[in-house]
Amino acid sequence: MEETKVFNMITKILIAVFIISILAFAFSYFNISNVKDIEKENIELKEKLTELAKKESDIEEKYTAENIKFEEVELNFASKYGYDYTEKESDIVKSELDTLKNRNVEIKSQLQDEIKKYSDYYSGDYYKSENVEEVIAKFTSLSSISDVDYLTTDLYEYSDIESFISEAKNSGTIKYLSSQNKSDIKSDILFFTTVMYSKNLFEIGNGLSDIGENLNKIYAQIVSITDVYKNMETFGIKTGKLSYSNLENLKKNSLPLIREYFENKGVIESLESLGEDNEKFK
Repeated sequence: MEETKVFNMITKILIAVFIISILAFAFSYFNISNVKDIEKENIELKEKLTELAKKESDIEEKYTAENIKFEEVELNFASKYGYDYTEKESDIVKSELDTLKNRNVEIKSQLQDEIKKYSDYYSGDYYKSENVEEVIAKFTSLSSISDVDYLTTDLYEYSDIESFISEAKNSGTIKYLSSQNKSDIKSDILFFTTVMYSKNLFEIGNGLSDIGENLNKIYAQIVSITDVYKNMETFGIKTGKLSYSNLENLKKNSLPLIREYFENKGVIESLESLGEDNEKFK
């Protein structure tokens, strides 16, 4: 009987040990399994992170490439159309105004250089004479007489052309023209008209005055002085190196500059008017 109790106790102990062993094994098994799962998840996460990093790198490369293309488009647009469309309208207007105004300053400088090239056609101390304006005024008052052959000696003397030309023959253009021709009233009058129609050109060509806003007046003098030299040659007056054909080049070179100047001026006035009427252009 005692042996049976001992046996039962031993059996119970063995069963308990067995159960504990099973539980320990199960815990150990599941613990190892969890570690493996975690390791597996970590590996998967690392792979996903690597994949995401690659995608991010690809996106950055594409963004950089697209940004470069966009900058090229901006540059090409600005080069083709003359302004940056990403700028504010007020900035575009201001930039255009500055460009046009600077260009008109350049045009005046170019026109002045052109006039200087032909300064031999309008040179001489007589342009600075104190009575040159008075002589011109008197001569223009005789404009109702169409043919210089009808000018009497008295009228010639009245207009003071005789004394003016006498002095003018000592220098510049009139001195040169006089050396090429015999002296007579008709030639003297035509020599004098070179002064009438080139006084502003003389001042501009010699840096005595700046080119103002009235470029039409300057071009009118260029046309007139060209016609004067052409008429002198038509009347048989020798012009030597001062051929009117050279002045035709001055006309040809000046006209596009003057036309561009007034086109720019028109745009400038329009843009400035917009700025006054619209707050966003102020």
